Amino acid sequence: MEKKRLRFGVICDSINVYGWQLNCLKKMLEMDDVEASLMILVKNKQLQKEDEKKTLRYFNPAKTTSLTSLVNNIKIIGCDLVRIKTGEDHLSKEDLEKIYGYDLDFILNISSINVSGDILTLPRFGVWVFQHGSDLPHYIWCLENNEPVTFAALHKLSNQNKHIILKKGCFSTIKDSYRENREHITSVISNWPALVCRDILNDNTAYMKECEVPTSPSNFVDLTFKNMGKFFVKLLKNKGQKIFSKLFSYEYWNIGIVPKPIHEFLNDSNLNINWLVQKKDLYYADPFAYQDEEGLHILMEELDYRVVKGFISGVNVKQKTAMDTASFNQAVMKFPCHMSYPFILEHNKHIYCIPETSEAKEASIYKLNKSNNEWKKVKTLLEDFHAVDSTIVKYGEYWWLFCTKSFSTVQSHNNELHIFYADDLFGEWQPHVLNPVKIDIRSSRPAGTPFIHEGKLFRPAQDCSKTYGGRIVLNKIKTLTIFQFEEEPVCYLEPQNNSLYPDGVHTISSAGGITILDGKRFDYSLFHFFRKLYKYRPVNLEKVKSDQFKTGEIGIQKRLLRSQIQEQIKQVKQH
Repeated sequence: MEKKRLRFGVICDSINVYGWQLNCLKKMLEMDDVEASLMILVKNKQLQKEDEKKTLRYFNPAKTTSLTSLVNNIKIIGCDLVRIKTGEDHLSKEDLEKIYGYDLDFILNISSINVSGDILTLPRFGVWVFQHGSDLPHYIWCLENNEPVTFAALHKLSNQNKHIILKKGCFSTIKDSYRENREHITSVISNWPALVCRDILNDNTAYMKECEVPTSPSNFVDLTFKNMGKFFVKLLKNKGQKIFSKLFSYEYWNIGIVPKPIHEFLNDSNLNINWLVQKKDLYYADPFAYQDEEGLHILMEELDYRVVKGFISGVNVKQKTAMDTASFNQAVMKFPCHMSYPFILEHNKHIYCIPETSEAKEASIYKLNKSNNEWKKVKTLLEDFHAVDSTIVKYGEYWWLFCTKSFSTVQSHNNELHIFYADDLFGEWQPHVLNPVKIDIRSSRPAGTPFIHEGKLFRPAQDCSKTYGGRIVLNKIKTLTIFQFEEEPVCYLEPQNNSLYPDGVHTISSAGGITILDGKRFDYSLFHFFRKLYKYRPVNLEKVKSDQFKTGEIGIQKRLLRSQIQEQIKQVKQH
């Protein structure tokens, strides 16, 4: 049986396209079973005159590239559009017959013209078009309205101004650079047509048959001299605030306990946290815990600003809710790479930990030896993958691992959700067929322990739309199979304005009837500028080699032994 191939056409109003559009076609053509069969050059004289005026007004610095550099053997046909009374642009019957002869599976419209009519039903999988807010008028509207997010989607069009969403994303608006904001969004959405092609080739097209929804109008601002002046002032102000924050501020995180089970936050989001006493120049975040006969044991990320590399430390709390009884156990896990988010999992009466080590391009699971409180690596779950904040839960027939992926794009570690599954915790983990299953800066990155309440699975996630770790959203999983995924936000956990840490919360975990959270505080000081100068002082290569040696297991044991001796000397002096 001959292997299925996808043939597609491209609607454009010029052979010169933007770089991201060229990359979009390139990624589809890199697939073995996808080929470009037709380029449809459309033009409308009335629209051409309007576009020429807009080009002068819209100040679009993006460079264009000829499509012939990618597909020089593709057939090109020219089509004149006809505008009907409803304001829609249609192709003539003669042009439609020409296009029909190419037996296309889908058509991608990358032109500036919204083509309608019978062409929308001509290909098997319809006509696809992007809708995104990376253009300058929409960007100015976002700045004027202090809008923290920008939306984008790839639609399958139909008549009556409706569409089916094939892929969608929500991005944090970069408010100090129009170019960076546009390039970030377009670099992500350029992957989407290739991902839809992948789904078609894998017969995973259920979402392409979902109900149509009305097309929402785009928000934009007229580019008058007055609006452009206000825009540049706003841009400079945002740039200044960003530079000031980098030079004179630090963010401090701390952890605390709330004496109630995690599922109660679904109905009561009050964060009355009993905070851990924080040490100077350190922050504690990403707390996870387990309980035994000795009390509550918390693992957390500890970060020293002078080193700027996190490791995993522990806190033992005998009375479970009183932080004044806490005893520290520093550097229970410390590797050369940055470590954080020590996700705790209890399975078959054993305690496991999956720390975040995305710099090492892996996600590994460690087992606790209770006799000496040491953690031993037992298996690498994901290899050659920059997994961020790996979170595991057993649900239905499978084990599920949720994480985001770093180094894909500027915001991928906060907005690009990936899922993996396995029959057994220590079995072979497979990627979900829809990966990335979700791109949403408001609710993708894992934020703690998933839990089941009244038969429903809930997944905590970070909302990083306004600031990193701004708040937590509790998502209810509606569909989770090896072919489908859908979730919806049901409630939000906001930082308290009257708290010691009013500027963010990004991890919530449970240990029985106890819930552990963290909180963020921005601290501004002129002294921070000099501390940051110290951090970026000239590097002593010999000292770096020495420090690299110290980050090994021998160095950790030496420092732990030294700290224990110092603590014993201190106790002797006190007595």
